[in-house]
Amino acid sequence: MAEGLVAPTVEEQVPVELNTALKLAHHANPAAKSAGKLMRYLEYAPALNRTSYYGLLCGACESPSMSRSMSLGILQGVLKYTARMRADITFGDYWLQIKDVFDNMLVE
Repeated sequence: MAEGLVAPTVEEQVPVELNTALKLAHHANPAAKSAGKLMRYLEYAPALNRTSYYGLLCGACESPSMSRSMSLGILQGVLKYTARMRADITFGDYWLQIKDVFDNMLVE
């Protein structure tokens, strides 16, 4: 999913809470790894800037440090956040590239 996304060219501040939550979701120690903090953050997060939203999309992807099941759970939270904050409009270029991922997720 994240391979096709173009990284932001303007450097912007990423909220500490988001950064911490993403690090926990990708923690090297399986006992410390948790998506809970990120899921709670997404429920109440304010509008994110482009750099933060890009990091969120990349950080939600399945990877060697994140299982498919954890990724799917986080992607559900990202989709809810996107709908709540209308990030599909704010970041329309990203939305065009990732909407099929969300469609496929919902079909599973």
